[in-house]
Amino acid sequence: MQEVRREIVIPLRIKVGKEFKSKLPFLLGLLVLFTFALIMFDKSNFKTTDLSDMQRVQYNMPKLYSLSFILFIILFSISLALGIYYAIGLGWISSLLVIPATLVPSLILGLIFFPWLMSPFLALSATISFTAILASFWPKFSISRAWTALSVAMIVFALLAFFVVFYKVAENKDVHVDLFLNSLVAQSQGGGAGTISIPAQVISSSVSKDDFSSFITQNDVREILLASYPNFASLSDSEKELAIQAFHTKFIDLGYAAFQKNSGLVAQALSTSLSARFASSSEALKQQIYVLPQFKQIYDRYALFTAAIAALVASFIALFIQLLALGFLYALHKLVPPQQ
Repeated sequence: MQEVRREIVIPLRIKVGKEFKSKLPFLLGLLVLFTFALIMFDKSNFKTTDLSDMQRVQYNMPKLYSLSFILFIILFSISLALGIYYAIGLGWISSLLVIPATLVPSLILGLIFFPWLMSPFLALSATISFTAILASFWPKFSISRAWTALSVAMIVFALLAFFVVFYKVAENKDVHVDLFLNSLVAQSQGGGAGTISIPAQVISSSVSKDDFSSFITQNDVREILLASYPNFASLSDSEKELAIQAFHTKFIDLGYAAFQKNSGLVAQALSTSLSARFASSSEALKQQIYVLPQFKQIYDRYALFTAAIAALVASFIALFIQLLALGFLYALHKLVPPQQ
């Protein structure tokens, strides 16, 4: 019996027509602008540790409205609009060219220049590529279709942000949890830092000559002179008073001068002592927190917790990206109408 062989052939052909050629500049523009968007994302200096360091919240929040991040949002929105506009009406095969147009700069920048940002770069590339493939099924531009596609794309954007942060935090969970506890303990102890530094000027200005006079009285000087100089007892009362006053003044001047000269050493010793005490108490408090049964649940789900926060922030940012991308897409439709 002769074996019957069946083959399934899927034709993957790109129609190089007038419309395709007219849209190639948009693909090139997407490649260039997306590359600059990735560079601006790096300049924004976002780190997964930002989600764990409670002490630096006031310094990390301004990153969301920094010039670098605003430029990233604008460039990414334009890239998204270019990817969609390129793919409209071309079919899904031609729209696949958006993948290398965004993947190549992501890989080059991620592998060579910013390896720590490889996964975010790939997530941004996937968002644009996915949206372009959706748009490739449209026969023509439509505001309602564009809004729907961008809404789906922004959901993908937030989900990818969730998985990127989850993966990065889970990979170094102990480091993130320890940073979270350090900042939490510091906040509970008055917001102090792990290392306490006391300026020498604070020490030198904290004690005056009058303070030294109260530390070392004339009676103390009398006792010193009686013990150190046997002939002191044979002096008359007036001579004793003069000697006591002279030595008392000398002791105060020498003691105060020595204190001012060594105030830096005193400040350093005091800083070291206080820092050691703070570190010891902080470590003890951390160990107490670690043994709490409730904290074990937080520890086990810490990556999930931080990823959820990242997805929430990404959803907020996605709204601005969606509005900007829709505006740029509408502008492209009006300024560069499709070829008939």
